[in-house]
Amino acid sequence: FVFTFKSNFNNGVGLQMVENVPFCLELARIVIQEQGYGLPALSTLFFLFGLSSVVVGTVFYLLGKFEYGRVVYFFPSHVLVGCIGGIGAFIIATSVEVSTNTVFHFTLEGVEECFIRHMHLWLPVLAFEVVLRILLKGFGDKYPLLAPIYYCLITPVFYMCLGVTGIDMNTAAKAGYFFPPISTSGSVFNKDL
Repeated sequence: FVFTFKSNFNNGVGLQMVENVPFCLELARIVIQEQGYGLPALSTLFFLFGLSSVVVGTVFYLLGKFEYGRVVYFFPSHVLVGCIGGIGAFIIATSVEVSTNTVFHFTLEGVEECFIRHMHLWLPVLAFEVVLRILLKGFGDKYPLLAPIYYCLITPVFYMCLGVTGIDMNTAAKAGYFFPPISTSGSVFNKDL
């Protein structure tokens, strides 16, 4: 609410959540590690998601209300650049984890596990991103809906590539391109989630 309706920015800053996904993923890992799977863990996770949103919204509202946006100038610029670089490294590591369904560690084994062994999982993601950047550079100003339409076309293009190359769904699932199916029968909204 605060980001979208009370912001002086031209766009809805609250919708730019690329930094929030790794944070929420880490919250989910902590909850699963402490409570396991089940309805109590799910309710704890939703509570933490909501609480983090309220805390961040409150902090940003207070920074704006009391005009403390200049507090950032009290920190030396090289410290801020280091923090932003660290956030970027964290986002890259988390995106590789999500793409490869592994846990990344900043070791040689971690790099080999995520980047070398699962190259077939993150290379298509990288290819889609490179193509999008090229299209935006050439046509982004002329076609403002290019990026949303491109995102909507990723899934059909992926399935067409599977069909053209003759890869069946079972082979693609075994290779890790799809999430594993839910093992319980019945509704997905049961207490075993």
